[in-house]
Amino acid sequence: MVLGGEDVAGGPADVGAEHEMPGLMEMRRRYGASKPLAGARIAGSLHMTIQTGVLIETLVALGADVRWATCNIFSTQDHAAAAVVVGDGTAENPTG
Repeated sequence: MVLGGEDVAGGPADVGAEHEMPGLMEMRRRYGASKPLAGARIAGSLHMTIQTGVLIETLVALGADVRWATCNIFSTQDHAAAAVVVGDGTAENPTG
């Protein structure tokens, strides 16, 4: 996904979200290759922010099939929601 890089509007601030969540980053590093959540189907509803995007990215990196719904249109960060939809793909060919 593009939340951790320059591809999302606001770029550098988005990288800060990953630094705010060292536990999730460590889980990705430590367990990402083994995909311990493979086969898990996780659904959630939470404010759609960059931090939520990092959580979703982590669940996907650990192998989960994730579906998400924002719970408040006024707190949704559009660029975070767009990044989750695009995933590792492009705007023309989203894979999220």
